[in-house]
Amino acid sequence: MEKISDAVKEPTWLIIYFIKDIYSYEIEVQKQLNALKKVRYRKGIHFFVLTDKFSIEDESAKRKRVYYSCTLNKYEYSTRYGFIEKKINIAGINYHTKDSWHELLEYILKEYSEVSYKLLLSHSHGNAFGIYGEPELSHSKILPLSKILQNRNFIIRSIPESITRVPFIDIDGVFLGNNNEIIVDREKLNITCNNILLLWVKDLEKCLSKGLGSEKKIDIIIMNNCFMQLFDNGYILKDVSTFLMAPEKRIDIADYNFPGLFKKISGNVVTNIEDVNNFILNDFKAHPNTSLVRRSTVLSSIFLSDYELIIRSLNLLLDILINNIILYKNSIHELFAEIRTMDDTEIPISIIDLYNWLNLVSKKINNPSFASEIQNFNTLYEKNIKDRLFVGPGVKEADIHKPKKFSPNGVSIPFPESKELFEQNETLKCSYWGSVIQSGYSLKSLWDDFLLKFYYVN
Repeated sequence: MEKISDAVKEPTWLIIYFIKDIYSYEIEVQKQLNALKKVRYRKGIHFFVLTDKFSIEDESAKRKRVYYSCTLNKYEYSTRYGFIEKKINIAGINYHTKDSWHELLEYILKEYSEVSYKLLLSHSHGNAFGIYGEPELSHSKILPLSKILQNRNFIIRSIPESITRVPFIDIDGVFLGNNNEIIVDREKLNITCNNILLLWVKDLEKCLSKGLGSEKKIDIIIMNNCFMQLFDNGYILKDVSTFLMAPEKRIDIADYNFPGLFKKISGNVVTNIEDVNNFILNDFKAHPNTSLVRRSTVLSSIFLSDYELIIRSLNLLLDILINNIILYKNSIHELFAEIRTMDDTEIPISIIDLYNWLNLVSKKINNPSFASEIQNFNTLYEKNIKDRLFVGPGVKEADIHKPKKFSPNGVSIPFPESKELFEQNETLKCSYWGSVIQSGYSLKSLWDDFLLKFYYVN
């Protein structure tokens, strides 16, 4: 692998495009990769495509095999040979394990540690607490988690048509029945944090931290994964990335215009992270129809360095609610109905916009201490939103500059509207209380304490 010293010195770029393979979006992903192969990458741009995929093969009614496959390619352009795609094989790394992506990403970050700018781009499904791919399967014991939790019958039908948008789980107590039905033996069903097939944000942070070292950061992480602009994620990633650009809600797009961005970088039109941020948002705003947007959402870029200050302010607000939960519980619960009238929020509600929710609570409870601290929170919050773009058919022109509805504002937080939904949300519980998955955020924030008080104190 070439060394940084072989390339031009200013500015140099490391760009990693991380794809958790999405079987149903295979055509869209391939179109994007084909477009990226047409870019004339100048020296000093080190662009890697890291693909992580898995497939399932049922060997019998009782046995299955899960095949993991990781690939790492480097894209270059030579004036003599034109476009070059190099398959990178690194001695000592097994490309066929569940954690292959971790080793490869860590290796690249160490090898190219001295570049001017580092970009990490991700493409796959997202469920707020992590990102996940989609296996190639039809008859399999790998099931969508939400289908298991929400379906009260023993038979879960039409798995191939309903495998998107929810993480998968590798479980026992499941077997293939007649007519391609998936049969669940609930007495043997054992869902744990370890068998949910999700790349948790905590795992991503751990990998980046090891690869970068203690003094360096990714300049910007750009996620094409639904729901990933969660407040939790910003806090978890604050020590390994300067900016996080991600959608707050669903975002039904094939991808952002990375080929256009890379052409601008190669032509020295885009020369810093401010330019990267502006290009992605402005291009997305100018060409929303080409991005297959079907729902209202907000794409925001957040400066993460002040998240420690924001969480302190948030904890002061939560402390007031926790200590007065019996007094305020009904008023807070009533807000769910009010939220639905203001926007096309997901029903049932599982995550809410943090900024708007806190300000609605402030008006609802009329607590002087809360009203005073909310001003400090609002100031910090607005300071750290670098930019945000409201997109989708439900967004009015007025929303482009100031949101007039509840949901789209920039950053969300998990808040299932009922105790039943909370108890069914395995990824939320694993993220906050799972001994293996639990992150520094759940230890620092009072949000988990607030949720327990809200659901279980009468």
